[in-house]
Amino acid sequence: MWERNGQELEVAIYVRTLVEAERRRVPTGVRTLLRQQQEALGLSLPGLLRNRWRIEDSAPARKELAATGTEQPSARERLKSLNGQVVK
Repeated sequence: MWERNGQELEVAIYVRTLVEAERRRVPTGVRTLLRQQQEALGLSLPGLLRNRWRIEDSAPARKELAATGTEQPSARERLKSLNGQVVK
């Protein structure tokens, strides 16, 4: 979804902020910024709601696994958008 929305730069900045926020004695403003970025990118529950995104139930994927005997779905199978297309 981020690629589809042209948010590659925002994701990159979020990753940089996350690395900074994990350091010791970081100013609280950095952690506040991180929470705001998480919400804007849909990485938190409020962000999911704000973006009107939902994570689909993986029950159909579990049925497919049982039929094929595979233990775990691939990353591509787990990353499906709301309309069922694989997010690349």
